[in-house]
Amino acid sequence: AVSERQTINMAVYFETAMDKDGWQILAEFVDEGNAAAALTPKAIEFYSLEKYTDMLVAYSQHMETALNGNDEHVEGALGVMSYLLTKALSVSEESAIVDAIIELASSIAVEPEKSALPKLKAMCIMFNLLESFPKARLELLVIILRYACESGQFGLLEDQLSNLDQLLASPEVDQEYKRRLFQSPAGILRNQGSPKAMSVVLSLLRTYQGVSGASMTEALPWAAWLISQAISRPEVLHFDEYIELSAFHALQNGENVALYSLMKELSEGDLRSFQEVLDGQQAALSKAGVDSEAALRKMRVLSLASLASIKNVASFDDAAEVLLCSPDEVETWVIDSVSMGVVDAKIDDVEQSITFTRASERLFTPADWTRLQDRLKCWRDNLVQVLGALEEVKVE
Repeated sequence: AVSERQTINMAVYFETAMDKDGWQILAEFVDEGNAAAALTPKAIEFYSLEKYTDMLVAYSQHMETALNGNDEHVEGALGVMSYLLTKALSVSEESAIVDAIIELASSIAVEPEKSALPKLKAMCIMFNLLESFPKARLELLVIILRYACESGQFGLLEDQLSNLDQLLASPEVDQEYKRRLFQSPAGILRNQGSPKAMSVVLSLLRTYQGVSGASMTEALPWAAWLISQAISRPEVLHFDEYIELSAFHALQNGENVALYSLMKELSEGDLRSFQEVLDGQQAALSKAGVDSEAALRKMRVLSLASLASIKNVASFDDAAEVLLCSPDEVETWVIDSVSMGVVDAKIDDVEQSITFTRASERLFTPADWTRLQDRLKCWRDNLVQVLGALEEVKVE
C-alpha cells in the first residue's frame, strides 16, 4: 500500500538522511501521487486525507529523534513538519487531520530535559497553523503551556499567555476550566518573580467571580499575594481591577483582613488613615509580604494626586498638611510624584505654591465616567461655538 511504503521510507529518512537535502527529498516525496494518479476529484480528496493523516502519524513516531539532532537537522525537521501540516490542512478540514496534529504535539511533549526549545518551537508552528480550529488550538496551547512549565522555558510561557487570554474569551469555555488552565502558569511565574505574574494571577482570580464556599477559600491565598503586590509595587497606581474582585472582598473575613483594610485606604482613603492601619497591623502585613516603606511612599504621592484633583493651585502649607510633612519637604514629594507619573506640576519657590496641570485617579468610578462625559460635552459645545464665531467672521 502507498501509505505503508511512505511510512517505511519516512522512517529511513528520519533515521539517516538528516541533512537539508534529505529533508527536501522527503518534502517532495510527501507530495507525490496526486498528479500521477488519474483519480476523480472525490478520490483525490480521499487519497489526500488518507495520505497526509498516515504521514502525520508516521511523523509523530519519529519526531523525537529528529528534534534531538543538531541545529541543521532540527530546522529541516521543522520545515518538513510545517510543510506536512500546511498540505494536510489545505486538502481537508476533517477532524482526523486535526486529531493527528494534536497527537503529534502530545508525542513530542515529553522528556522536558531534552531538546525542550525545538519541541516548543515545533508546537508553536502547529498552533499558528490551527488558526481556523479554535477548540483544537486551545487544546494545543494547554499542551504548550504545560510543557513550557515542565521544561523551565519561562520566556516562551509568558509569550503564549496572551494567546490563552484570547482563546478563553469564548463564552463556550466555562470558568472552572479557565481556572485550571491558569493555576499552573500563575504559580510558576509567581515563584519565578516574573513581571507578568500579577496579570496572570489577576486573570486566575477573575474566574472566581461570584463563587463562594470551598472555591472561594481556594482563591484566598492567590488574592492575598496579588493584593500585597498591588500595595507594594510602585508601578501599580490604579486599583479598579483589584477592588472589583470577589476574592479581594473575601479577604475581610479571614486572616488577611489587614490586607483588605490597607488596600481600601490605599485606593480611596487619606494618608493619615492609611498610616494608622499600616502601623497598627505591621506584623500581619509584613507576614503577608507588604513592603511598608514602598507602600507608604506610594500613598504619599497618591495623596498629593488627590489634592491636585481638587485644587489647580495649592500652597506648600496645603500640601504639607496632606502629606503629613513639613513645608520644607514638599518640593521633594512633588518631584517624586512627577517622576512616578502621578501628577504634572510646576513649583513656584517664590510664592511657595504648586500649580497642577494633571492628576491621576486611584479609582475610576461610574461617577467619574459621568463627570468625564459632562466635561467632554462641554468642550464639544465650546468648540461648536468657536467654529460658529469663525464662520461669522469669514462672512463679514
